[in-house]
Amino acid sequence: MVLAATLNNNARGDWNDEPCTDALRFACEVGAPPTNVGCSAVSVGNQLVAVCDRAVPFGEAEAECADMCGALARIDSAEEQDALLAAL
Repeated sequence: MVLAATLNNNARGDWNDEPCTDALRFACEVGAPPTNVGCSAVSVGNQLVAVCDRAVPFGEAEAECADMCGALARIDSAEEQDALLAAL
């Protein structure tokens, strides 16, 4: 089974493994503010991130990020994690 990492919205900042077929909200690193319906721009560290309210499976989220000329968001620090959690 292929799994996707998901971030818990709790004070400890825990992560879970979820099946890639589960529909989840997603965030994309993008170069310009998103024009996709249901996505809003948030500054996370030095990255512009499109936070999308729709819940979709991993493959669809990855494709939507590519449509925005971006990629699924990557978290490299506790500060970035905190900023992304605040946006969600």
